[in-house]
Amino acid sequence: MVHDDWDGFGQRGTGTGTAEFHDAHVDDLVAFGERHPYQTALYQLNHLASLAGITRAVLVDVTREVQQRERNFSHANSSRVRDDPQVLARVGEIWASAYTTEALALKVAEAIDAAALVDPADADGLQKASERAELESSAAQVTASQLAIDAASNLFDTLGASGTSSARGLDRHWRNARTVASHNPRIFKAKVLGAYQVNGTPPPYAWGIGRTER
Repeated sequence: MVHDDWDGFGQRGTGTGTAEFHDAHVDDLVAFGERHPYQTALYQLNHLASLAGITRAVLVDVTREVQQRERNFSHANSSRVRDDPQVLARVGEIWASAYTTEALALKVAEAIDAAALVDPADADGLQKASERAELESSAAQVTASQLAIDAASNLFDTLGASGTSSARGLDRHWRNARTVASHNPRIFKAKVLGAYQVNGTPPPYAWGIGRTER
């Protein structure tokens, strides 16, 4: 039984809830650090896919809202909102963000596929492929997180105050993007990239959350 007892303000399904097992039989148990070395990149791909989906949903909603919007500001650039060049530029930026987040997720998926195809007996090849997957997932998460958060916020630039209506629920996109981006903070992802680029420090492969051990 899984209890949804994590109270995050968005993307509830990504939370670490409580799971109960009764009369469960365990055949084998593999320690976290002994699993395939590209496992954390694979986990991050799930978050990247979520960010891509959120950003795509923002694009769908902003397109519909702008197309249907009749009320306009007296000092707008066009009589119709859907013809206003500033509004259209903002929608175009959101389109580009949706495209980029999807492309980043696919690029990381390719790196993980490449690592999965390496012969486990080829320790050096597996290490290099896993390192590539981990670094690419870190780079993608730093960028995709910001793109998704910005797109979810910029949506409101195309609408009036009515866009903040609770009934529309457009704020869910920002809350979802911000929650996913908070699971594995971008500052630590950026640090991994910087340490590798400057000092050649290998990225961590089997990391977790809960406490820091030095």
